[in-house]
Amino acid sequence: MDGDLELEDSIDGYNSVKIVMLGESGVGKTSLALRFIEGVFPAPKPTIAVSYFSKKLFIDTQMIVAKIWDTSGQERFRSLVPLYYRGASSAVVVFDITSMETFQTLKFWVEELKSNIEGEIKIFVVANKCDLEKNRQVSKEESMNYAKSIGAKFFQTSALSGECVQELFRDACIQGISITDNKSLQNQNNAQLEPKEDMTNQNPPSFCC
Repeated sequence: MDGDLELEDSIDGYNSVKIVMLGESGVGKTSLALRFIEGVFPAPKPTIAVSYFSKKLFIDTQMIVAKIWDTSGQERFRSLVPLYYRGASSAVVVFDITSMETFQTLKFWVEELKSNIEGEIKIFVVANKCDLEKNRQVSKEESMNYAKSIGAKFFQTSALSGECVQELFRDACIQGISITDNKSLQNQNNAQLEPKEDMTNQNPPSFCC
């Protein structure tokens, strides 16, 4: 479903992690999200601007809400995408293994993300459509080496079969929630370090007779 830009940091009182999905149109971002959320492989259709999905899951006995922002890869919506980076803790950047072009443009998405994000974010390079191995144009070694070069984690997935989809998003949540917790702790520390008003040199209040 389509979502508003601003959401609370928690849903129903649970901690949440924001995941943004990036990549060219047609690489399977929405299909991956829906495979994770609903366990189905949907009929392909392009995302208009952005779609929002959420799912509750347990991580180390703690209930976490995964908030997934699925951005459009279409050129006409590209200028809007950076608006959805704010507050994200994990970025899932997807390419299609049967299209070298989508792998090359993936590098654009990564650079744009890095130039627009504030603070730390975990990046996941995702080689999707591994069920189409016979049509592969991008080798696993090449994509793994690229992920390593930018300090990202690498996953090879199939939205059609479900291969590694749950593992991908679960890891994105685990890594993302650690960043969210660190940000919250840093904000608390910053608040404690803020200078307090010095009352020693202020004149005492006067009272009339």
